[in-house]
Amino acid sequence: MGRIGILPTHVANQIAAGEVVERPASVVRELLDNALDAGARRIRVEVADGGKGLIRVTDDGCGLDRGDLELALERHATSKIRDASDLAAIRTLGFRGEALPSIAAVSAFRMASRPAGQAEGWEVSTRFGRGRTLRAVGCPAGTTVTVEELFLEIPARRRFLRSRRTEAAHVVQAVRLAAAAHPGVRLELVAEGRRVFRSEGREEDPAPLVALFGEELAGALLPVEGRAPGIEIRGAMAPPELARASSGGLHFFLNRRPIQGRLLWKAVREGYRGRLMTRFHPVGCLFIEMDPALVDVNVHPAKQEVRFREPEAVYRCVHQAVRRALDGVRAPAPTGAAEGARGEPPPLREGASLPWGGAPEPPPRAEGVADFLPPSWAAEAAPPAEAPSPGAPAVRRQPATGPAAAAVQPGEEPRGPVPGVSPGGLRLIGQLARTYILAEGPEGLVLVDQHAAHEGLLFRRFLERLAGGGGVASQALLVPEVFERPPADVARLPERRAVLERLGIDAEPFGHDQVAVRAVPSFLAGHGGAPRALVEILDRALSPAAEPAEALLHGLAATLACHAAVRADQELAPEEMESLLRELAAAEVRHCPHGRPVAWTVTLAEIRRGFGRT
Repeated sequence: MGRIGILPTHVANQIAAGEVVERPASVVRELLDNALDAGARRIRVEVADGGKGLIRVTDDGCGLDRGDLELALERHATSKIRDASDLAAIRTLGFRGEALPSIAAVSAFRMASRPAGQAEGWEVSTRFGRGRTLRAVGCPAGTTVTVEELFLEIPARRRFLRSRRTEAAHVVQAVRLAAAAHPGVRLELVAEGRRVFRSEGREEDPAPLVALFGEELAGALLPVEGRAPGIEIRGAMAPPELARASSGGLHFFLNRRPIQGRLLWKAVREGYRGRLMTRFHPVGCLFIEMDPALVDVNVHPAKQEVRFREPEAVYRCVHQAVRRALDGVRAPAPTGAAEGARGEPPPLREGASLPWGGAPEPPPRAEGVADFLPPSWAAEAAPPAEAPSPGAPAVRRQPATGPAAAAVQPGEEPRGPVPGVSPGGLRLIGQLARTYILAEGPEGLVLVDQHAAHEGLLFRRFLERLAGGGGVASQALLVPEVFERPPADVARLPERRAVLERLGIDAEPFGHDQVAVRAVPSFLAGHGGAPRALVEILDRALSPAAEPAEALLHGLAATLACHAAVRADQELAPEEMESLLRELAAAEVRHCPHGRPVAWTVTLAEIRRGFGRT
């Protein structure tokens, strides 16, 4: 007797169901897809025991007659496509005809349905794919699918399910995503006999976004719009300061289908580039409408991943749409700013030389911010200052030199991170821990991170100069700096050399495993930290990763700005701090290139609460 045999149909169906039915939420997603494809305008989802005990989905869609019900549980029986050519332009959420037989193979399954024009409905039922019963029933127009005892006869699958609370949370998320994708459909979710979600079925209904992100975050989302041939993008993204430490807050929808995709994720990250702190992730949702012929949705068992015919066009459209939305966020315009606040800050000392040039050093005090923010770009940074005596006070208080602060209204609510700095309404207080600039503002106490602020200013100047076709001023070294590099890095140098030259760095191969740097940006010449900065720049510039020239320039400019900016633990004079505040207002800088905010406000209301004066 041969060793190979044909599996019973119900066993084969249970095996195939493993690709479609992962957990109760998978069942809910598939049944919601069917209801939406049927044109339903009202859908009610009920679950018990996290969906393991009961899942019931009721809709008012077109319904199925007796003949359709008899075929509905057959594998690959579908009304969505007729031949292979239809796969090239799928407009429905479902199309394979696998969901219902897969669900029926792993549960006690019932489906009752009635088309609106017929007097009686029909119900088909089966238990774990064995046997089938069809009978006439009285039921409302539409379809009701009941799934009970999910995976009860498949202990290996049931053991991998999580707690009732966890499985219920996945079901809730599936319903919320469906509501966000179809705001015109009224969706209701009842869990353990209690209604936990309902949308009103209006296109402008905010409930789906509020359910996904919470009321406060949903109200802060920025509108996103983008268009390209065959592509239309709309959606909403959170400002960078509201990014989250988890990556689960970003959702994509393609032709109203929730999907996942590394390409889209990378495109959004590119749009946020330079605005996000390390290990923080964007939050928001993007709805992409495309010609179905330009995308293949038949590449994933659960249809959650897709393949684009022109991925570069999609990537470019998404990243540009997100960046435009974020670029539209601007700091409030300065009120009552001092005359000349938007111009270049005047030099604080005559005869100031380049921060790390060969001229004699000035009297022993820190270089000023204004000294390395001149219009000529001859110098863009400051060196680390000598530390003051250990007994120096942590806060240096200064007399009021700026305009008086505007009055703060009693009981004003806190606003959290300030989007920018408006020095016309700030009165300089001093410096905290030689790292933060303190000022009194219209809303309370404003703290500015001097390193992040200066880094952001330098970075913006670099980008503006590069965007205009220029480059960073360069200074030749009397003795080239030679760095040991892997031979593969040295071989890549000729093709990356043009990018380095725009940043003021002249580097060339020096043998098969060394790189000689013959010129550096002017503000790094003679600076003790230059070698470390150059190592970081070469690491990125010569990386084997295929990075677009724009992204490479962006990253290298961020590295330069970081090394050129004033440091934390560096003492600044009052004039230098005021100069930095003026520069911040003129440039409307919100974040450093690494995404850290440059300023933060502790409101008067928060201070009052801290002292029990609420």
